[in-house]
Amino acid sequence: MSAVSSFVGERLTQARKARGVSAGDFADMVGLDRVTISRYETGKMDPKPSTIYKMAEALNFPTGYFSRELNSREGSGPLFWRARLTAPVKMRERTAVRLEWLEDIIEFLEEYFDFPDMNLPDLGGHDALTLSENALENAAAALRQHWSVSSGPLPNSIGLVEANGVLVSRCSTDTAKLDAVSRPQHSSGHPYMLLSRDGDSACRQRFDVCHELAHLVIHRNVTESMMKDKATYKAVERQADYFASCLLLPAQDFADELFAPTLDAFMTMKERWRVSIAAMIMRCKALEILDKDQASRMFIAYSRRGWRNGEPLDSAIEKESPTLLKSSIEILLEQNVYSSDEILGRLPIPVYDLEQLCELDTGTLNPSPPVDVQPKLKQKGNVVSLSRHKKPQS
Repeated sequence: MSAVSSFVGERLTQARKARGVSAGDFADMVGLDRVTISRYETGKMDPKPSTIYKMAEALNFPTGYFSRELNSREGSGPLFWRARLTAPVKMRERTAVRLEWLEDIIEFLEEYFDFPDMNLPDLGGHDALTLSENALENAAAALRQHWSVSSGPLPNSIGLVEANGVLVSRCSTDTAKLDAVSRPQHSSGHPYMLLSRDGDSACRQRFDVCHELAHLVIHRNVTESMMKDKATYKAVERQADYFASCLLLPAQDFADELFAPTLDAFMTMKERWRVSIAAMIMRCKALEILDKDQASRMFIAYSRRGWRNGEPLDSAIEKESPTLLKSSIEILLEQNVYSSDEILGRLPIPVYDLEQLCELDTGTLNPSPPVDVQPKLKQKGNVVSLSRHKKPQS
């Protein structure tokens, strides 16, 4: 192991939270008391190199992570957390660290690549919170027109937002209550969204993408302080849900194709539109194709079919995947701009997490050495002589 030149206490806090470990539990893991861990994290005391190695091993982190200075990232906009009010604090903290890593990755890659220009119209202005459902319908239609998206089902949602300047990543959040996070303004200039990998169907992920997209095009003037108000937070989330529904299921196109508002009809439409049956029921209610009582009865029937725990075709429809970050790392490796070790030196993030955030195949940055197995020739006395295999005399 190489020596750690300096120690940044806040990095230890990050690493611990990234693993979902409390200070007390971590102290027990490494055989120290909680006060000592606190002094390390607050910068009041530096650990010995041997202690750093021990803590890094316990958290499965490279030692270089603990000597990397933190970035202030002035000028970054607010974060929009989907399901923030219900997600456990520990899981929010865990995901927040990955957001920090994602921003590190973006800043590193922007030294070498020009990502697509940001092409996100401001559809909310300074009065976004007052937008009616009809205004949100119009905003979704305006975005489709701005991006030259034809009528009918939305194409690859992740590919579409990446092509228009949004960087997309995915990670495991270890909770079903945290679906996605987005930031309209990043210090680099590119907005981004981080999606959960945990259990979501392809249809749910597409809805999450469009929900986060609403924040990027409608709520860019909503401030962090405004989002701390519970009523404002709920209003913003309702708007984002409605916008996502409008974008995925344009009123006229959807209504024209729906031959009957039944569960079986929705099931036949699901594969083409790549939208959940539950979302179609809600859309029919919003468009007054179903009234409140009809929608309620349909959800009862939906539950009786056992679809609350998984809808038909959920496993058949393939999830969309981000490509920009993955392609960027692969180009650096293929063009010999950086080796795997050099990338890990610039981004001393645990290999598994870095590969996951960049959508890389496992082992891309930590390839296993080739296995070269050769037979061992026995001594002559232990071998049965096979004369026909003897080398002919010259």
